[in-house]
Amino acid sequence: MTGFVNWDQVETEGNGGGEFNDGPKPDYLDFKQPGKYKIRLVGKPFMFGQLFLSAEELGGGKAIPVIGDGNPDPMTSIGKEYKTRCAANVFLRDGDSSVLKVMRCGKIVYSAIAQWAGDAGIDPGGKDGCEFTVVVTGSGLGKKYKVTSLPPSKFTKDEIAKIRESKDDPQPGKGIWDLASVFKPTSHKQMTDIIVKHNLGVISGSDAQMDSPSASEPDFDDGEFGDDDIPF
Repeated sequence: MTGFVNWDQVETEGNGGGEFNDGPKPDYLDFKQPGKYKIRLVGKPFMFGQLFLSAEELGGGKAIPVIGDGNPDPMTSIGKEYKTRCAANVFLRDGDSSVLKVMRCGKIVYSAIAQWAGDAGIDPGGKDGCEFTVVVTGSGLGKKYKVTSLPPSKFTKDEIAKIRESKDDPQPGKGIWDLASVFKPTSHKQMTDIIVKHNLGVISGSDAQMDSPSASEPDFDDGEFGDDDIPF
């Protein structure tokens, strides 16, 4: 599944990841460090398929993240599998201040929020949503997450102004992030170049020659930023 979904539709696997694309980068919230995080979600979550090519299989250097477009591609033709990821705009709140971030995390956090959304019948990223605390303990395979919903919490004046920037001046880094652009699919040509350069396998079928228009120029019917993404 690729695109925006309702919070009570979220199903995820694995942990959040990076993106292959150029351009301005959001300030990510990945819950990497133990601690207590208080968040206020903004809008709908965005789902996308992602895989990582490890430094070991690339023969050194850095791991490369690849984002799929939901269709067969050069990576799947050599046996690679995508994991479903989710991302969402959030305000990370601390006392009277808040900072806009793009949250990426695994199924434990998202499933807890999705469960709350389904039980409460409320969009947690809308105007009637609440705050959540995420307590992170441990590290590595022993890392644990505890998600707790708090009472309903309106957006502050500063947060509303930040959200409105997205409509008044829709460009990367202004207001909330257009997640469909941040996590746009890696083109089939880029995938092919990586596979050939690092001798990762033999590409089968038309993917050996073709670049997918939907990969280089993604067109999400529900992914364009509009009035429905302003939660008030």
